[in-house]
Amino acid sequence: MSAPPITPSKNITLKADTGATNHFISINDLGHLHVKPPSELYPTINALVPTGHTMTSKGHVHLPISHIPSSASLAHVMPNLASGSLMSVGKICDAGCTAIFDSTSVKIYQNKHVNITTKNKPIISGTRNSPIKPLYSIQLPTTNTTTTSTTSTNNIPIHHINASVHNPSIRNRVAFYHAALFSPTVATWLNAHNKKFLDSWPAITATQIAKYAPLSIATIQGHRHAHRSNIRSTKSTKAGPLPLTYTASTANVEEITRTNNIFIENIEITGRTFSDQTGRFVCPSISGNNYVFIVYDFDSNSIHALPIPTRKKEHIVAAFQKIVKRLTLKGLKPQLHKLDNEISQLMTT
Repeated sequence: MSAPPITPSKNITLKADTGATNHFISINDLGHLHVKPPSELYPTINALVPTGHTMTSKGHVHLPISHIPSSASLAHVMPNLASGSLMSVGKICDAGCTAIFDSTSVKIYQNKHVNITTKNKPIISGTRNSPIKPLYSIQLPTTNTTTTSTTSTNNIPIHHINASVHNPSIRNRVAFYHAALFSPTVATWLNAHNKKFLDSWPAITATQIAKYAPLSIATIQGHRHAHRSNIRSTKSTKAGPLPLTYTASTANVEEITRTNNIFIENIEITGRTFSDQTGRFVCPSISGNNYVFIVYDFDSNSIHALPIPTRKKEHIVAAFQKIVKRLTLKGLKPQLHKLDNEISQLMTT
């Protein structure tokens, strides 16, 4: 059975998303569409969002899309979607359709109306196994890439809303960037932004910097102008003679210039290291990292830091192994490592 023909009372805009396993429509984008409560046929679902949390649906609607089955137009209503309402490209293709993307548009046809011919092999290709693994997966041509996959229990698909989530507060985002840049003055920040030095910093404009830059104590204290001291000092600036060495004193030398003091001390190599993770950033970096993994090496009195996308054990162990390799190459192989409050079985091995 095809979806009923519906003429919306206003334009409903959805983002075509190959990273969503189902249609998800924000409660703010419904227009005149009537939300039907969860039922035995269409129960409530939980969807995993990029922040790592789950979002529960509030009901369901049928999108006004013709020529596809009613089951393929079913959309789940979510309380809030920061990226906007999403249309699952995979679900539409499962209904006997083909999606064609280019740099300016996306067009969806019924399979019976499409005849695609190519002149050469694709430069990138991937696979999709619906409904067990309903996302499109692309294997990059390298042997050094670590890939992760989403698994399901008892072949039950796990729903995903894989869209970019931006911090809803511009003021908070600007304050975070300001602190990350070590609290510069607004003029210095704007100068760097206008010269394209900060192009990789997402979702920031010169207008936002000028309007929302925080009145930071760190900025004020870092740019205070103190009065110079000893400008009119009455104290003598002539330095007295340095104390003589034993050899100089026994040789009756009246004056000697000492250039270096050398001390010898035995330092025990303990092999101790300590680590912890920072709190989650206000917004992820352009590389998708949300935390910094920090290791302190006691013997060299050095601090090492690596960005990590999540606090999952796999990412923590990978960052720790990189730092251990770096220390080992310098002759500082860790023997005893201390963590803060949490450890995984993978870390102990």
